Amino acid sequence: MVEKLHERFASRKKRLVVGIANDESIAWGCAKAFHSHGAELAVTYLNDKAKTFVQPLAEKLNAPIVLKLDVTQKSEQATLFEVIAQKWGKLDFLLHSSLSHRRQICRDAWWTAPALVLRRPWIFHATR
Repeated sequence: MVEKLHERFASRKKRLVVGIANDESIAWGCAKAFHSHGAELAVTYLNDKAKTFVQPLAEKLNAPIVLKLDVTQKSEQATLFEVIAQKWGKLDFLLHSSLSHRRQICRDAWWTAPALVLRRPWIFHATR
């Protein structure tokens, strides 16, 4: 059973990581692990200040999608999911590791994201 779960998890290659703040973030550790197992990552940052920390980390991951995301802004959510739909056509996995508004993106994503993107993704919350 564990092998089947690992296979299913490993086969989900299009992953969105929300909540990387710096190189000490839980989300950063998860993103590195996903990348080492062959995942293609989309990474978000909260604001311009955070971008200065997140952009270099996203480059280390070869992330093709790096966008600003304040989960309280529906327009930013819509833009993110539109870009994911255009670039990938689907999203397999969403890791939300933000201390604030931790359920907001997961709840709103179902209403904001095009149906093509969120068929049956795995969604995890990771916080301290």
